[in-house]
Amino acid sequence: MQLIWVYIIISVLVAFYALWLESKKDGFDEEKFFDLIIFSTAATFLSQIFLVKYTILIALIYVFTKKWKWSIFRVLDIFALGFSLFAGLYSLSAQVALGLLGLGFYFYFSRYRNSRYKSGYVFVVFNILLMIFSRQKELIFYMFLSTITLLIIFVRKKKDMANVSFPKDFLNLIKTGLKLKETRLKAEQKLLIKEDSYMQRGRATDNSDSLDEAALEDTPKEISDLRKKSTQRLLIDVKRALAAIKIGKYGLCEVCGQPIDRARLMVFPEATRCIKHAGN
Repeated sequence: MQLIWVYIIISVLVAFYALWLESKKDGFDEEKFFDLIIFSTAATFLSQIFLVKYTILIALIYVFTKKWKWSIFRVLDIFALGFSLFAGLYSLSAQVALGLLGLGFYFYFSRYRNSRYKSGYVFVVFNILLMIFSRQKELIFYMFLSTITLLIIFVRKKKDMANVSFPKDFLNLIKTGLKLKETRLKAEQKLLIKEDSYMQRGRATDNSDSLDEAALEDTPKEISDLRKKSTQRLLIDVKRALAAIKIGKYGLCEVCGQPIDRARLMVFPEATRCIKHAGN
């Protein structure tokens, strides 16, 4: 019995880490998202009934995303990934096939959700799989999940209809500029790695042990590392912008879902967030 609880705790901690990692990937404020995870976990323990837990969770996500002006679709997708990872790890001990399904869901959508699918649909797919494979057999369970799923699809479609539309020539110009920037950043990344003093052949044997000389060597290394991190961040932003163009979401803030000012896009075509959430 104690071993089962240890396994559950490990699964929960791994799922928590996945939630934090996915929120960081999407650019949400890490401390706020962690608060959301804690509040959601604590609140769901208030009831033993699954539907009540699920209702409380969605209500909390709605309240917090509304307060912080986040995209509820993205947050629901992240929580769906966390649940699938927990369910996959927990199920491995008893039902290997179901466990592998949960893990497969997590690894596939954590990789492709921002490039191939619009936000909200990961949560939709999760609900459908939950209805198919859950042990819950009550009609109210299926009615509840079906209602939530259809509501998300309806709101998502309604939001898509209100999306910002750009002329084809404008998008082609932006896309060409982003492709050129991507090529330049990749070349700069390779050059920085090549010039890294710590990566030079023979460094381990040829460098002096003098503290003064080590300090002199560390200074340019720190500058080089900062430049590499900056280049990597820019490259990620460029790839996100290109992915947004591909799936028709370019020009919408990935945090709050509001249109990004066109003047901002002209100056920073890789911008995937509005000015308000640029620093998040």
